[in-house]
Amino acid sequence: MKPYFLQPYKIWPFLTFERQKWPKDITREYYLSFEDALWDLLPRLGFKKGSKLLVPSFYCMDVINNIKEHGYKVALYPLNNDLSYSLEKVVSAIKKDKPDIFVEFAAVGIQSQLGEEIYRKLPFHSLLLLDRVHSVIGAHIDNFMFSKRHLLITSSRKVSPFFGSMAVYSRNSRRSLDTNPQKYVSSAILLWIKYLTLLKIAKLVNSSRLAVKAELLLKKHDDLIGGATFSAPFLPFLLYLTEHWDIPKIEACKLKQASFYHTIFDPIFSHTNRTWIAALAVENLSKLRGYPIIVKVKYAQGFSEICRSAGFLTVPQLDDCLWSRKQKLFLLPLGPHLSMREIRNIAVIAQKALTTAIQYDTISA
Repeated sequence: MKPYFLQPYKIWPFLTFERQKWPKDITREYYLSFEDALWDLLPRLGFKKGSKLLVPSFYCMDVINNIKEHGYKVALYPLNNDLSYSLEKVVSAIKKDKPDIFVEFAAVGIQSQLGEEIYRKLPFHSLLLLDRVHSVIGAHIDNFMFSKRHLLITSSRKVSPFFGSMAVYSRNSRRSLDTNPQKYVSSAILLWIKYLTLLKIAKLVNSSRLAVKAELLLKKHDDLIGGATFSAPFLPFLLYLTEHWDIPKIEACKLKQASFYHTIFDPIFSHTNRTWIAALAVENLSKLRGYPIIVKVKYAQGFSEICRSAGFLTVPQLDDCLWSRKQKLFLLPLGPHLSMREIRNIAVIAQKALTTAIQYDTISA
């Protein structure tokens, strides 16, 4: 059975010979992971252990637990069931928790503009951390730091075949004195290479069984990264790779593919309150990590099981976070590594799974 999965696995469709040019007054550093960037940069930017981070209710629990284990405090602000937010509730959380670091997470790649609206509500000393782990980031004015109180961090591995995370900021920082633990770094990179290799073989021989085994390697990789006590930036040559991402091509592919998905699923969203799309997704189709389908908890397991039995190895995103207690988020794959034929096949599988899961539960009730 031909397997389908969220992770991009082909390298060349993401690259171009043209090079992006970033302003000289912006600092960029490259790390093994989002969390490794945090452990190195927060102290360098003046935020010592004991500082408090305010994060959204749709946030990775592994990251939250790692933040606490590294000596920082964490509080949550609520998101609505479509991943939108109430400005009033967020401001209330800021007043209550007085965060040193406010995390604005562009979930699924959708930038909520919360950072701009909330900027003046934050304590003067605070840092606005723009979590862009679901976004493809390039040298565009939207990503240029307009304040020294901003820090943007990406995650290449979530949106491309490449490992690592880029940090972007414009304030002065102390020099990093840490060195990346060689065993930790080499183990993480080796697991990532094994994971992508197994995915490629699974696609080549049409084996869902091998793709499931690849998922186990990804879990080992995810469990490993971010756990090091110390971390430091990689050598700058890795930034060179991100400067050659073909962002216009990536966004054009995603726009076409996500638009097709939307023609299939919008009628379903319009006729039931059991499933819906993330807020502002339609306005940001070219920016999405994947086409976002939100399903009430009672239908989520059935949807996932039917998809997986048909070869689409989907899993709910951030399944253990506070937001996911009432609904689950699933992403349909997007990107230049996929053909429109594959997109159509995935859409057929997901459409059948969604309608079947909802109808079965309704009949059973």
